[in-house]
Amino acid sequence: MLRSATVEDGCAALADAGFALYGLDARGESLPAATLPDRVALVLGNETDGLSQSVRPLLDGLLAIPMHGDVESLGVASAGAWRRSSSLVGGTNPA
Repeated sequence: MLRSATVEDGCAALADAGFALYGLDARGESLPAATLPDRVALVLGNETDGLSQSVRPLLDGLLAIPMHGDVESLGVASAGAWRRSSSLVGGTNPA
């Protein structure tokens, strides 16, 4: 987790540190099926609007958490927790 004054500042700091930046978005590539570089930072949007238009151009791509049935999305906290727990099981450690 990174704290910064703005999400744009945070993205810039992570990119400068060599991280690829991917946003979680329902229209993205399937996260479990994606081939990602070793250093990845996941950017999560807010509950209402998702990823902001000012952040999208800073991203290397979009990734989606697969949904089943009539589920359209997870809350941002649930999405972050899902990704973190799946990375621990899979043996990777995302930013």
